[in-house]
Amino acid sequence: MSVVIDASALVVLALDRDRAAAVEQHLRRWRRDGEDVHAPMLARYEIASALTRAVAAGQLANDRVGVAWQQIASGLAGHRSSVGGSPSPTDVCSGCSGSCRDILP
Repeated sequence: MSVVIDASALVVLALDRDRAAAVEQHLRRWRRDGEDVHAPMLARYEIASALTRAVAAGQLANDRVGVAWQQIASGLAGHRSSVGGSPSPTDVCSGCSGSCRDILP
């Protein structure tokens, strides 16, 4: 089975430490169970918008945006692909035509 993770859940990894543990728990369980985790094609735009709003609201310092992207990308770091060999977030996966790769910075 494949899991499609919403961009808002990935944004939680960087901006909401209170809820991040729950998202991380789901990601670990899905990986442990061998699930493919995908992000929608629009995820990178939704994430960029959320980070921009967070900077504008003073919730995230402008110089921390790169760190936030890395935290979000770590949500897909164990992404399984159809390419074979070791899973890599830079491979094109079978379920999303590469959108998981595309959201990474």
